[in-house]
Formats: sequence, structure tokens, C-alpha cells
Amino acid sequence: MLTLLQALYTYIWENRIPSYLSDTEYRETRRLADRHEDALRSSLPPEDTGKLDLLLENLQEAHTYEQEAMLRAALALGLEIAQL
Repeated sequence: MLTLLQALYTYIWENRIPSYLSDTEYRETRRLADRHEDALRSSLPPEDTGKLDLLLENLQEAHTYEQEAMLRAALALGLEIAQL
């Protein structure tokens, strides 16, 4: 991501996103996901927990790319609307 976009992404993530994620539905979804991860992790043999860690890391990285793409698309759309 470009440096300016990185700065915007960091600012938005740290200063704006939390207020959008403060609803009960989000918190409950996160709580359930964490509980399911803990249950899965505890049911795996020790040699497979590394595979789960790698999977979760890859999913998080893909999700980050998706969020960055959404930010770029939203900025582009905002610029287009501003020109109307």
C-alpha cells in the first residue's frame, strides 16, 4: 500500500473504526469466534495447532488486504462524488 494510504488506513483503524465496532452484535460475534477457536484448538493434537495458527495467520493477512482494497475503493468513490 502506498505510504499516504498506509497513514490513512492506520488513522482510520485506530481512530474511526472502534466507534463503528462498538455494537453488541460485533462484540458477540467476536466472542463466539474466540470461543470456537479455543474449542477447536483444545480438540487438536499438539502437532496440529501450528497448522491452525498458520491458517488463521493467512486468513488475517487476506482480510487485511481486503480491508485495504475497501479503503482504496471508498476513497476513489469519495473523490468521484466530490467531482459531481
